[in-house]
Amino acid sequence: MKFKEEYKISKNFSVKEYDNYMKNKPLEQIMILKIISENFKDKDNFKLIEFGAGTGRFTKLLVKKFPKLNVTVVEPDKNCCLKLQKLADKHKNLKVIQLTAEKFPKNERFDIVVMATAFHHVGFDKKLRFLKIVKNILDKNGIFVLADNFIAEYKSMKERNYVLRKSMNRWIKSAIVEKDAEELRMAKKMKKLVFGKDFGGEYFICNSKFEELVKKSGLKIRKKINTTNTDPLDIEIYLYLIRL
Repeated sequence: MKFKEEYKISKNFSVKEYDNYMKNKPLEQIMILKIISENFKDKDNFKLIEFGAGTGRFTKLLVKKFPKLNVTVVEPDKNCCLKLQKLADKHKNLKVIQLTAEKFPKNERFDIVVMATAFHHVGFDKKLRFLKIVKNILDKNGIFVLADNFIAEYKSMKERNYVLRKSMNRWIKSAIVEKDAEELRMAKKMKKLVFGKDFGGEYFICNSKFEELVKKSGLKIRKKINTTNTDPLDIEIYLYLIRL
């Protein structure tokens, strides 16, 4: 299968570099699997769609735990899609679609919609559009499980940039104190990205702003869990269970 070159988050991070860094941060993914198991314990043929599948770290966990599951993964980055397709070649129930989340069509229904730490890649002006798409494709008894990085609370974009810069600086300082070269390299690279042109594809928001968007979309939050298992540095990972 051929994938387009039109979109590449991996221009900022190599696929290998990203995987190596993220391999020790899987808590929210494990919790998502648990939520799926609890809500669909009597079914094994449900349909699931994962937005922002990236290199397939969570997708691998899905197909291993639910081998009969029909999975559609949506990912815009070519290098990531190539890796996902290798996984799809081994699992006949897995389909790869190269597309940005906010452009997904609304003509198919899913029992489960998942987004594991990818919502911050959706642009500020596209986040509500994506959530409305989720509302349209989610089955009436389905669940939407989202985990993402959320920054400290703010009221304006100016204040957002202030709290984000504060967090980035703390991250860098912590890596220096801990003498962690890998963490320091990642922190410096991320700081350059989030304050670069078009925010480097990293559109972090705070919890209250996200929750306002969910309400506007017509979806309802049923559960909110802080899953951060590392020093949060004002950026914490929250998991949301959302329904119609």
